[in-house]
Amino acid sequence: MSAATITTLARTPPFAMPHPKDEAWRYSDRATLARVQDLAARRAAPVARRLADGARVEARLCADGGAVHHAETVTVAARGTATLVHRLAGAGWTNAAIDIALKDACLNHVVIQEADDAAAVTASVTARLEAGARYNLFVLHQGAKFGRVALDATLAGADAAFDLAAVQLARGKQVVETVSHTRHRVPHTQSNQIVRSVVGARASANYLGKIVVEKGAQKTDASQNARALLLNRTATANTKPELEIYADDVKCAHGAAVGALDEAALFYLMSRGIGPGQARAMLIEGFIADIIGAVADERAQALIHAKASAWLHAGEEEVA
Repeated sequence: MSAATITTLARTPPFAMPHPKDEAWRYSDRATLARVQDLAARRAAPVARRLADGARVEARLCADGGAVHHAETVTVAARGTATLVHRLAGAGWTNAAIDIALKDACLNHVVIQEADDAAAVTASVTARLEAGARYNLFVLHQGAKFGRVALDATLAGADAAFDLAAVQLARGKQVVETVSHTRHRVPHTQSNQIVRSVVGARASANYLGKIVVEKGAQKTDASQNARALLLNRTATANTKPELEIYADDVKCAHGAAVGALDEAALFYLMSRGIGPGQARAMLIEGFIADIIGAVADERAQALIHAKASAWLHAGEEEVA
């Protein structure tokens, strides 16, 4: 078997506009989403990826001017570990639906949202994790007028584990968001979600995360932690971690915080001879460094670090 086998599927499912009262879209940029509905659309042929142990696949999904609708399914060979990198780019609307099924296998999945400033990106990821499965998802929001990655994860087998790490970088009038719905259905499963947002100008960064521990899913270990750093008073961060627990022998926690740069830390750095702009940049980089450093794939980690650094230095006026 090759490292990655791709099969063309029959069709790409259409995108359905969310209902105005849909809570999961509460903070979304509906104006941009409505605008891109009129773009000329191309439905890319859906694919099925079957990844062998050790496989590394990088796929670029790009909508240049129009709209591209893409769908794929992903599996990993039993007892295998694979890496999948999705780069979502372009000047139009990139809409992706990714369906992942794992059993006794590990997938390291990186989603880099790097679309042009006026573009829209909507990515929907569905993951079903059976016994012994591990799914590690890293999301970087670094572009688009409206960028959204939504995840629906079901932990359906013992010892299944899911980790979500997201870095959201927004400025101008951007709206970026990470939305997750995680279900623990059986005993002895684990999930961990960490989101860091850096928001400048009049931008908005959102995290809505819901964890449901179903009846009988004892020994569940689940956590959420979302922190946002606002670079301007006009910037906005919306965080909404939720827990619904129907089992009594679990370990669950969530937390959220929104704030500005630490003035005491800034003063300390400046007292050591570091200029104001560089000192602020150092604090921002430190705010997201641990999450980026945890990305398992070294090539993806280097790319993410470079993109985050470029974003920061391109907007030095916001942190000066």
